[in-house]
Amino acid sequence: MDTTVVASGEPGGRRVGLWDELRTKYADVGFTSAVGELRSVTTVDGEVTAATASFAIMPGGRWNVTDDHGEVHVQQGARCWIRGGRGHLEPVSGGSASSAAAKWRHMHPYRLLGDPGDWLFADPHNYHSPAADPVATTVAGRPAWEFLLDPPRGKINPLQATLDEHTGACLRVYEHADGAAHLMEISRVEFNVAVDPRRFLPSEPVMEPDYAEQSHGQLQADLDRFAGYLRALDHAPELIDIVQHSADPSVAAAEVAELLEVSDLTARAILDQPVHRFTALYRQRFVEQLTRVRELLGS
Repeated sequence: MDTTVVASGEPGGRRVGLWDELRTKYADVGFTSAVGELRSVTTVDGEVTAATASFAIMPGGRWNVTDDHGEVHVQQGARCWIRGGRGHLEPVSGGSASSAAAKWRHMHPYRLLGDPGDWLFADPHNYHSPAADPVATTVAGRPAWEFLLDPPRGKINPLQATLDEHTGACLRVYEHADGAAHLMEISRVEFNVAVDPRRFLPSEPVMEPDYAEQSHGQLQADLDRFAGYLRALDHAPELIDIVQHSADPSVAAAEVAELLEVSDLTARAILDQPVHRFTALYRQRFVEQLTRVRELLGS
């Protein structure tokens, strides 16, 4: 395996041949199924929050993610169930692994493994280029390579990403910013193994959606959206830069979500707005709408 580090001649970083090799291996070969466990540790101002989960993944949009409290996300193709606010699985029309991961981001393997056959770290403007030589390591008993990735524009700290030597799958990420640090890693995994198809159907009773909760949820979504608009006004130059340089709308939405610390849904709503709505004229309108939603939520 070629681990030669070659200077790219491009400003802001270096190009590591092994990095491209492993990413290509993941997209071309990767894994057909995966069964394992992960752990997530978040530290904010000295306060530590830890989570663990087990998972099973197969092609065709089949997922099972379970934590100590039960199933978090179960999916079989178009049929999707995600744990709701009442602590039980609920059917979600149009649900996906990415939407489940957005809701339960600290215990869902999608952020690490993606869908089988994905390109990992595909956006050239968001944690895409290695900044130093790779370091050989071991994660979940598997040989792996740890890379330090240059931060994108608008961020200061690099990201540590560790890729499996045999499949190219991402086994660990570590990031820190603004007094917070987050580690997510696979603690046990088997790739390309048989999985009982019954794992991709709920094993516990499924609750019908709580429509009163959905009404409250819609108000909460509105709250997040208007707060996101105000954050977008504060970061208009970075927002424009993302739109200009992103490969496609989904990549742009992911970058906006990370920049503004909003959900993927809010990021897409921001990108759907006409540019003139991010002028100073609209700031007061957004503030008024945000205040109104807060009043409704408090009533």
